[in-house]
Amino acid sequence: VVQLRADVDAQRAANEALRKELAAATDATDAARLQATERAAELTKVRAQLTTACDTRAALEERAGRAEARSRADEQAAADRDAAKFSLESARTDNSALSSALDAARDALAAKDEALQGTRATLESLRAEI
Repeated sequence: VVQLRADVDAQRAANEALRKELAAATDATDAARLQATERAAELTKVRAQLTTACDTRAALEERAGRAEARSRADEQAAADRDAAKFSLESARTDNSALSSALDAARDALAAKDEALQGTRATLESLRAEI
């Protein structure tokens, strides 16, 4: 009986450690989700900037009507598009990394949950023996 109680106490300690790891993995998942949401907002902002740059170019061409003004507007729009494309690629890369981190966190949570289920089964078995 003493040995069984010691085994139960050890299982409880292991169970508590697994609960703490599960909580840490949950926090990491929440942080990854927040970062993904922030990146999505940045992506929306970049898309709006790109639209604004195109609208600005069109407005400048309408008002100026001259080749020189069109050339300046084209250069500015091209620079704005390049900057927006760079920001978009950066956001996509970051989103991909965050997605991978989120997948890894989900896998870790699943593994911790399986370990926790195994610990629970062991505890139930020990309780049944006691």
